[in-house]
Amino acid sequence: MERRSSGRPLHRRILDAIRAEIASCKPGEKLESQNELAMRFKASALTVREALSALAEEGLIERRRGSGTYVSDWRNRQHIGVLIEMDIAHPRTSYFYRRVTQQLRVILRERGYREQLYAGHHPPDDPWNGELTCREFLEDLNRGLLRGLAVVGTDARGAWFDEVRRRGLPVVGAGAGYEYRVTIDMRRLMLAGLDYLLAHGRRRLAYMAWGKAGDFSAALKERGVEARSGWIRHDLHPSAQGAGWEELREIWAACPDKPDGLLISDDILFSDARAAISDLGVRVPDELMVVSHANRGICFPASFPVTRIEVDPDVCAQAICATLIDLVEGRTPASKVIETPFWIVPPSGATLPAVEEPAATPGQTCKED
Repeated sequence: MERRSSGRPLHRRILDAIRAEIASCKPGEKLESQNELAMRFKASALTVREALSALAEEGLIERRRGSGTYVSDWRNRQHIGVLIEMDIAHPRTSYFYRRVTQQLRVILRERGYREQLYAGHHPPDDPWNGELTCREFLEDLNRGLLRGLAVVGTDARGAWFDEVRRRGLPVVGAGAGYEYRVTIDMRRLMLAGLDYLLAHGRRRLAYMAWGKAGDFSAALKERGVEARSGWIRHDLHPSAQGAGWEELREIWAACPDKPDGLLISDDILFSDARAAISDLGVRVPDELMVVSHANRGICFPASFPVTRIEVDPDVCAQAICATLIDLVEGRTPASKVIETPFWIVPPSGATLPAVEEPAATPGQTCKED
């Protein structure tokens, strides 16, 4: 059976194999003859001709009558894709992702690469099943128009990523599951904020985050500080309207005793929580010291002083571009995983040095209610 052995038509598998070989060929280089290819792939001449015709349509090869098949200057028609599945026009889509996406385009252009934005329209607070909503990306991927891919806020899963991986396309992601990726170590960020609050004499600590929050309880106990479950909120997606407001109200209603320190690990959660803090008449920082994750370069309005733990989306974009360009040009990047730094910025505005390894500061044990 010539047509199938792995679920894909034979001519498609031949096409993929030749396309991968072409990536290391020079423009004008002559390929094997149709008959030689048929012998190598153990296929009929008709099947090989079908594969070559598809490659010619993609512009990867030129078929010259009486001369043979040659590699075309296909790099001139390829570009580097910038993919984000989230709806960048949605008011609750993180500024971080939107800024990284645009800076990737700017940096690639400045370095002489053609770039193309592929933006989906998936709401940021809805569960994602791994299926892309940007059809243009899938079309260009199948046409062989991508030379490399930078992915923002989109996990490496689904049929689209299987196809990217099968084609051997260089890819760097700011998201989960990528071999080459740029990340923010949220645990380190949390520890930095926790230790800052402890260093300023706060011992009754509350925490707002999204997803896993067990590390905060463990870190408190390691420092000899009581962890109160009612003061640790992590079950509402930050992009859900009013999530931060509801989480703060839940913390405040959890018990008669109130926290004297609050750490928020997401800037969107803070944007809602600040309204609840004002509504409740909490005096900051006298009654409650607030430390929150923030993105450098964006306004952080509040009627009370807030210590920011800043992440710079531009630094993230630069790291993604540097790694991706190395891969595209056939170089081995210095690291597969890059962690972006963050800075603690007190209300005074005096930025502290970038946090590398936050020191563990033992705290005092809280009294029982």
